[in-house]
Formats: sequence, C-alpha cells, structure tokens
Amino acid sequence: MWFRLLAVCIGIWGISGCAFQAERASSDTANQAFEADKAAVQALFDQPYIDPLTRFLKQPQGQQLPQDLQNKIRVERDRRCQAVAQEYAQRPLTAQSLARYRAGYQYSCPDDVDAFAERLKVQSKDSNQAAETASGQSDEVSDDPDAAAETQRQQTTSTASVGADAISSQQLNDCYLLTQIRNFSDALDACQEPAEKGYVKAQRNMAMMAYTLEDYERARLWAEKAASQSGQAANILGEMYAQGQGVNVDLAQARHWFLEAVRLGYAKAQSRLETLPADESQ
Repeated sequence: MWFRLLAVCIGIWGISGCAFQAERASSDTANQAFEADKAAVQALFDQPYIDPLTRFLKQPQGQQLPQDLQNKIRVERDRRCQAVAQEYAQRPLTAQSLARYRAGYQYSCPDDVDAFAERLKVQSKDSNQAAETASGQSDEVSDDPDAAAETQRQQTTSTASVGADAISSQQLNDCYLLTQIRNFSDALDACQEPAEKGYVKAQRNMAMMAYTLEDYERARLWAEKAASQSGQAANILGEMYAQGQGVNVDLAQARHWFLEAVRLGYAKAQSRLETLPADESQ
C-alpha cells in the first residue's frame, strides 16, 4: 500500500511540476513579448520625427500593442505636435508659412495645421474689410456740404461696423491660436463667446479642450453642437461612447459618430473604426 501511495504522490508531483513548467514558460514568453514591445516604442521615441509615430500606430504591429503603450505613443506624438505648433505661432501668418506647415506636418498634426489655416483666413478677411473701407472713403467725394456730411456719417458708421467685426475676428484668432499652442486656460475664455454665438470651430475647440481636461459633460455639450459640421467634434463623441467617458459605453453610437467623422473628412476616425470592437448587442 505504501508503494502505491508513493507512486500516486510521485505522479501528482510530476503533473504539478509539468504544469508549473508550462506556466513558467508561458509567463517567460509573455514577458519577452512585452519587453520587445517596449523596445520598439523606445526606438520610436529615440528618433526625432513625428510621422514614424503616426505610421506605427496605423500598422498592425502598433494596433496589437497593449493599450497603455499605444497611449504613450499618442501622448508623445501630441507633445511633439504641440512643440511644432508653438514654433509656428511665432512665424509670420502667411500663405507661405501655411504651405510649409502643411508639407511637413499635415499627416501627423492635422488639427494644428487647420488651426493655423483658420488664423490666416481670419487675418485675410480683416485685411480685405479694411481695404474695402479705405477704398470707399477715398472714392466718396461731393461738392454738396449736406451730401458730404451724410457721406461722412455713413463712412463713420461703416468704419465702426468694421471695427466691431475686427474685434470679433481678433477674438476668433485668439481662440484658434491659444488652442493651437495648448494654452487652454486662456483659450477657454477666448473661445467661449464665439462658441456661444454659433461659430463651429470655436465650439469644436471648446469640446476638444474640455475632453482633454476630462470635463466630459462639457465636452459632450459642445461636441454635440458642432458634430454635424466638424469631424473632430464627431470623433470626440465617438471616443466618449467607445470608452464610456461621461456616458455609458455604447458601441453602436460610437460607430455612428466615427462614421460621421469620416464623412466630414476627419481621417483619424477611420483607424478608430477599424479597431472598434464588434457590438455584441446586435
């Protein structure tokens, strides 16, 4: 009987030993894979360019990384985009600067490039209005004193109107610039009034800043106002429903808003659609 008991014990020990060895081998393989992933991410961080980070995130190898490593790459990419945005904020606001910005950074930093383009658009509008006002003042001449006085009154009213528009345009410019360089404390103040008056890009900026600051209720409020015309705002709603940020997880809603973002030309939403889990409730 003792021999039988000893044999049983040896058998159990052998089985448990094999299981332990298999578990250890599996753990070693997982650790090796994780270390390889970390090395790949570190290699990306060691090189100075931005586009390799974006390309890696879109490749199968990047999409198969653990979520925390993917997030680290996104944070690093955004940090580098922010540094470039701050540099371009000091450059002349010209079409040439915009062309150079687009050529170098449109792929990885499209939102920052778009913000620069918006500032240039606002500046061009102001310049055109000022030129039209000056032209009108020089062309209006009359020998009739009463008519001259009326003309002067109309020009004064027109100039005041242009001045009011210029203040609004300056506020928009501040909104776009401060958001671009991530000065959110001042940008929130600059964007608030234009957003309340229905400027979609200001509403988008308010949504983006609130989302970044994890104020999800405020982010949803502004994103919903802008989402029909702004791909980035629609994408923010997609992320919120996909990750349960301020709302319950709803993959159907997430897919809807990512599709809307793609329709509006927001390229980043396409990669999120491809990695979105299937909606098992359907």
